[in-house]
Amino acid sequence: MKVVLNFITFGVKVPGGIFIPTMVAGAVFGRMVGLGVQWLIVKYPEHQVFAVCEGDSMDCIIPGLYAMIGAAACLSGVTRMTVSLVVIMFELTGAMTYSLPIMMAVMMGKFV
Repeated sequence: MKVVLNFITFGVKVPGGIFIPTMVAGAVFGRMVGLGVQWLIVKYPEHQVFAVCEGDSMDCIIPGLYAMIGAAACLSGVTRMTVSLVVIMFELTGAMTYSLPIMMAVMMGKFV
């Protein structure tokens, strides 16, 4: 998939370089993980892992957040950026609550 995205972004006359295909590949994988976790919470709502979810179980897991964290992790693995990438992603969300998961994903992406 990343090869196809590289072909598309290099063929289009829009500057994007390696950032866009890498972020898209990470976002797709993160979204798939988010949808998988969302399916698990629907299938096993009484499991102790999901005990903190109150109310509607579909509101507890946000696949878009998983996509953003996946994009950050994938981009940090390719570019080896850490602090600047966390700041960029923090500015994209505007919420301080997501900074710790983004930091953890970026560090794991860099080490792997």
